Amino acid sequence: MKLRNSLSAILLAMCATFSLAAKRLVADGISYTVDESGRATVVLGDDCYTGKVTIPAVLGGKQVASVGFGAFNACHGLTGVVLPDGIATIGDYAFNACDSLTAITIPETVTGIGAFAFHGCSRIVDIVIPEAVTSIGEEAFFGCTALKTVKVGKNVTSIGTRAFQRCTQLKTVTVDPENPNYCDINGILLTKDAQTLVAFSRKNASWRSYTVPSSVTSIADFAFYGCDAMKSITLPEGLETIGEWAFANCGIMGSFTLPTSVKHIGANAFFGMKSCKSFYCGTVEPLPLREVTTPFGMFTDLSARTLYVPNADAVKRYKAAPVWREFGKIVAYLGDVNGDGEVNVGDVTALINAILGDTTYEQKVCDINCDGEVNVTDVTTLINTILES
Repeated sequence: MKLRNSLSAILLAMCATFSLAAKRLVADGISYTVDESGRATVVLGDDCYTGKVTIPAVLGGKQVASVGFGAFNACHGLTGVVLPDGIATIGDYAFNACDSLTAITIPETVTGIGAFAFHGCSRIVDIVIPEAVTSIGEEAFFGCTALKTVKVGKNVTSIGTRAFQRCTQLKTVTVDPENPNYCDINGILLTKDAQTLVAFSRKNASWRSYTVPSSVTSIADFAFYGCDAMKSITLPEGLETIGEWAFANCGIMGSFTLPTSVKHIGANAFFGMKSCKSFYCGTVEPLPLREVTTPFGMFTDLSARTLYVPNADAVKRYKAAPVWREFGKIVAYLGDVNGDGEVNVGDVTALINAILGDTTYEQKVCDINCDGEVNVTDVTTLINTILES
């Protein structure tokens, strides 16, 4: 109710500002404004709209051209809307929190979908973005928890941040093959060049374990946010940027490996990854992090987690580096097979046992010579490492 009242106040202020250029009228219980060019816009009424509403294409000889800012905001009793061809834009917050709305057909004439336009429409199952649409605003479909499929038209040039977040049943986002800006790979939304992963579909068949395509160099803000069923994820070498909140509140268990190619990690990128107990960083030099924008979030307890880095020199550097030094344990993984923080004869024994299959350790820890295999040559390399230290 507070949100509706706030939006109502904003809308009334907007109406007052443009009172000289537009007039307000009501027809069949629906409120409109008509501007000086003769175009009508559906606006927020004095009362919440309920039931099924049909918007006419023409109102008193005036074309209905848009659904305005917050026009149906928080109309919890709204069950259906018929929008006519001729509608060009669906404004910000247009259908925000219409949680009884079960379906909507976006007219082929629509060119833009505003921010928060269908935010919280928790009963809509499928969305088809028409060919004429060029932009989808931030959080446009955020919290559409029944949404299963999204089809993106060929002319969409921009998709706002978190447009499909909290869509917990979303299985696929498919993009028209002719779209020059976006594509999909197995239902996952990426930029056309497949270099930026924009959004991961929560109900994708591979949602418990996922390997990011090798072409990806950037993970967008919020891309995997809230994927609480995701147990493991593999990032490619070549990945350079991890956006803000990219993996926040993911259910990743065990360990998480950062490719050596990563150059930037956004704020709160790993916030809330409570089941992830260890991180692997393959670079000797710590990536510079600011404590005020830490990727681990201000409430993540790093003291209960272990950071694995390549060697003893790296351990010293990470222990002196802001944010990284907050990890409870920082140990060298090349040789520290048994994970006790030291590299000695005990690790040789552990490595031999791992090769014989008597016990199991992380391959990246056991692959001392970094050739991709764990065998007797790693034992030799480990012994020489100990003798040289």
